[in-house]
Amino acid sequence: MLKPEVLVDAAQTLFHAGRAFPFAIELLQRYLASGPVEEAPAFKAHYLLGTILEKQGDKTGAAREYRASLSLARNFGLAQQALNRIWSMKMASSLPAAILHNFPRFLPRPLRGALQSVRRGKAVA
Repeated sequence: MLKPEVLVDAAQTLFHAGRAFPFAIELLQRYLASGPVEEAPAFKAHYLLGTILEKQGDKTGAAREYRASLSLARNFGLAQQALNRIWSMKMASSLPAAILHNFPRFLPRPLRGALQSVRRGKAVA
């Protein structure tokens, strides 16, 4: 019989090799569903799953896993840092658009005109 922690070890090896992320995700989900063991704590499995999901571009799924990790080990710094990174990237990506949309009067006049042209669907040279 396969030891449960081998699933986590295999997923970690695949992640570090940069290969077969979907299979690594499947291994971690299988491990978490089977009931974690002390050799591979669930909070670390959730963190690794979040890391793989983030690497694949699934920021929402990654944040969910980081939060799950923190719910099991609230002082787990790596999960908190990763969650903060995702949150700050989300805020940074939405902030410029929000500023341009809500505060165009603070832009220099040439940029205000370009913004208005874009809003009307006209090409800006």
